[in-house]
Amino acid sequence: METTRFFAIQEELKPYKKHPEDAGWDLRAVEHTELEPWKTVAIDTGVSVMIPNGYVGICKIRSGFGLKGLNGTAGVIDAGYRGRIHVVVQNLSDIPITIGKHERFAQIMILPCLLTADFEIGEAPKDTERSVSGFGSTGTR
Repeated sequence: METTRFFAIQEELKPYKKHPEDAGWDLRAVEHTELEPWKTVAIDTGVSVMIPNGYVGICKIRSGFGLKGLNGTAGVIDAGYRGRIHVVVQNLSDIPITIGKHERFAQIMILPCLLTADFEIGEAPKDTERSVSGFGSTGTR
């Protein structure tokens, strides 16, 4: 199995796992950011990564920031990308949210990724019990 290799511009920015079994590595902010209400910014993590072929990096906001009203787009880091990782975040609250310099605000998970697919013109077969039912069709209980 190939290994993912992380590169940080400073020791303080190295991706971090509190527990070996944690799914993702925490990412830190390079600099202090004051995010005004309803604004969107891309925050530099100071980290780049070499992801093995057949895998993808998915960036998400840490749950504590989510509770404060911070939302992050699910950033996709392709195996061939070698630039620094920036995480796009939105303040969905009515008050400013602060992300401190070197504060852990996001995480990256490295997951298997299917690289091949077959394509056909037309509708997909409806040969499952669920078929095309969606948007709450299975109920809440």
